[in-house]
Amino acid sequence: MLAGLVCGSGAAVVASLVQLPLHSPTDVVFNSLTVTVGSLAAGTLAGALWGPARRSRRGRVMFFAGWGLLLVAVLGASAAADPHLDRTLSFVGPLAGIVMVATGVGTPALTGSERVGGLAVALAVVAAVGVGAGLATQGDAESGRLELPPRALIPAGESAIWQLGL
Repeated sequence: MLAGLVCGSGAAVVASLVQLPLHSPTDVVFNSLTVTVGSLAAGTLAGALWGPARRSRRGRVMFFAGWGLLLVAVLGASAAADPHLDRTLSFVGPLAGIVMVATGVGTPALTGSERVGGLAVALAVVAAVGVGAGLATQGDAESGRLELPPRALIPAGESAIWQLGL
């Protein structure tokens, strides 16, 4: 499971940076922090499923087939939500691809590595959460601030009343 968390953390950092130029359907729900949480959840799931699956050839095939089907399900759900939340698929699609490929391929590759220890996992998760939380407010929504347009400069010697035509 530790390898899955490391892969999920790495995918979270990449996906958090990739999501910045994408149009979010709603910045409250679709932001870098929720992308990070989803990526860490995917990494945890990949690690939990890969543990028992790696013991047999059939288990490995089932893991990769199931992981691919999970990606298709995520894309299908975001396509179904697209008419209700504008551009859901164009936001979720690339990020789901990054996260699912990184965790699905990376978890088996890192499992059993001597470098994946408790400290490495903790540092990876902290770095991912730091990036995700730090970029969470970087959305594409309007600021919501009501501002007046800049004041027009009145040429010297003319009064403001003359400019208004009074």
